[in-house]
Amino acid sequence: MKYPLLPFGGLMPDLWACLNIYQEEQLLPECIESIRKYNPEAKIVAVDGAYQSWVDENKKLCGLEQSFGHYQVTDAMVRFTSPQSTDKTLEILRDFKVDVIIECEKDEHGNYKPWEHEYTKRSRYFVGKPGDYYLVIDGDERPEKRLDWEKLTAPCYNVILKRDEEHYRPYPIMRVHKHVDGMKYFGAHHVLWYGDVMWRKEMCEDLDYALFHRFTYRAVRDPLRHLAKTAYYRNLTSSEEGPFRRQHGF
Repeated sequence: MKYPLLPFGGLMPDLWACLNIYQEEQLLPECIESIRKYNPEAKIVAVDGAYQSWVDENKKLCGLEQSFGHYQVTDAMVRFTSPQSTDKTLEILRDFKVDVIIECEKDEHGNYKPWEHEYTKRSRYFVGKPGDYYLVIDGDERPEKRLDWEKLTAPCYNVILKRDEEHYRPYPIMRVHKHVDGMKYFGAHHVLWYGDVMWRKEMCEDLDYALFHRFTYRAVRDPLRHLAKTAYYRNLTSSEEGPFRRQHGF
């Protein structure tokens, strides 16, 4: 038996750090090292790959359509049209012996397919069992202290997201979840469903815990990736998520 039995016959819960990644070689080692520094007991599940709309947007970028017309096509641009990370991201995950690595599926020709949408990819984090807790963290973020997840009882918690921008105001974001069968993301990238019950950050308890986002560092060191991700989320919010947001009043 891998886990000790609880008095009621269940298994000891685990903490999972869920890494949302794509082309993360710059900051991924720092992210993993920070998780293991503060929560060495945590298991790590990493879900790699772009989403379809991100791939499409970057094909436009490489095609020099009007909105990106002041850029020249480079090899760096082309790498962002691949659904799967093409830098050292996957190598880093293997070197750090990450517990679970989930990649894009392949088509009948052996080529990687983009994730269907944002929610499909994020829902793949939940590889644990009922009772486990999940800390969702992007590859360019890092924790600043230990997460005392053993003391948590609520299904969802907001943490504080800080950025390395000089005048940026930290804000709450729904990033800590308890595992329930059937949980999934749907409708908006920060909305989680427990069966037919929708949870969003306004319904979550606040947690004295912060994640630090290396936003400015990323923008300066890798401006193309920064542009691509910004374009992706802008389009996602205005197109795919727009009707859902209007229907549910946020």
